[in-house]
Formats: sequence, C-alpha cells, structure tokens
Amino acid sequence: MTGEGGDPGPLVAGAIDVEKPTFSKDAWNGQAVLQEVEMPVDALGTWVRIRELTAAKVSEISDAVTTIKGQRLRYDQKRRAVLTFAAGVIEPEFTVDEANVLQHQHGAAFTLVVSAIDEISGSGDEALEAAKQRFRTRPRR
Repeated sequence: MTGEGGDPGPLVAGAIDVEKPTFSKDAWNGQAVLQEVEMPVDALGTWVRIRELTAAKVSEISDAVTTIKGQRLRYDQKRRAVLTFAAGVIEPEFTVDEANVLQHQHGAAFTLVVSAIDEISGSGDEALEAAKQRFRTRPRR
C-alpha cells in the first residue's frame, strides 16, 4: 500500500518488507568466495586467470611496499604491482621474481592484468578515490 507521491505510508506492525536487505552475521562467517576471472592478454596472445585479493592480502601488500623516511611515507608503486600480480594471477602461477621480470618485459600487458586484479579486488586507484570522496568528513588543509 502506497500513499501520495510513492510514499509507502505508515508501517504496519508485523509487516515484512520483501525489498529490505537482510543483515546476517552468518554470511560474514561463511566460507570466503573470491571472484575469479579469465581474461585475455591480447598483446601476448594468451589468457590468464586472476583472483580477487582479500582485504587482508591487499593490506599485507600495502604494508610491504610502504616505508617511513623521517616524517615522509614512501609508497613503492612498482613493487606493489609486482606483488599484486604474483598474488592475483592464479593460472599460470608466477613467483614474485618472475612477476618482477614480466613487469619489465611486458609493461602494458602487465599493467592491464594488475588493473584487472585491482578492479575485482576493489583496491585500485579509482576505488581509493571513490572511498576518499565517500568518507571524507572534513576539508583538507
């Protein structure tokens, strides 16, 4: 039953809104299901299977590539890409050392794969900027 202007009207005790989302702790505690994607790497004439990285893995990679010098943070973007590639490409598998070599040999293809891993993991530059905009609570000085 709706009121004027699409207003749902007063809530009735015992009524169930089927469009209301459910909130379940069990869903959080269940087996993790990481998204996997097969993607073509046209520049090399091959395919790779990539997997979404967990928040813990993204954080681990971020910690591994962040150093503090004096009062400045240094973020090694090249190393982050290598670690992301090695962790996110699951078929064929690559070691960190192999990923480092591939980064230098196949720049554009390598970057494309890393961007895809970031996208499905929600950890790329666009996701970071979107989060900053969404959760910014006070103006920057």
